[in-house]
Amino acid sequence: MNLRILKKLSKRAVPFIEKERYQKDCLFKAEHGDNFTHTGGHDRKHWKRSRSKHAELFYQQDIKTKAKDGNGFIELTQSYIHPWKGTDMVGWTSGYEEPEWEEETAWDYLKNIVFIETVDYVAIPGTEDECGCPEHKFVYTRKLNNPSDYLKAMKDLKKN
Repeated sequence: MNLRILKKLSKRAVPFIEKERYQKDCLFKAEHGDNFTHTGGHDRKHWKRSRSKHAELFYQQDIKTKAKDGNGFIELTQSYIHPWKGTDMVGWTSGYEEPEWEEETAWDYLKNIVFIETVDYVAIPGTEDECGCPEHKFVYTRKLNNPSDYLKAMKDLKKN
């Protein structure tokens, strides 16, 4: 996903989150280089580039190519992607003894809410073990293929 699109989708998600959010949540705008997003599949121009002397990959999704000057490798990784400045974010503290700050883009927050509300965990018939406990799987109760499906699902959740 392009970071420009992520910023626009986060802006569209804010009105839903303002009505839904808990009191401990905090809506804010991302600062340049301070915040992170967990959304994957960004364009390669947003990936972090670094040099490495070793040919092995640290993460399976990373890409390594030989450097043009012949000194080692250029590694492309999307492990830490910063959203654009001004992207709407949702943050909260979690934990009891040592609370830590958690944050994600407003779009990721909305997707998580929709996922939790529109997925059922059902037993698979015929997969019982010796104790009689069947295996389970997640089943979507509605189609969630693109951003408009998520926004429609959130509107329907608000009606109920």
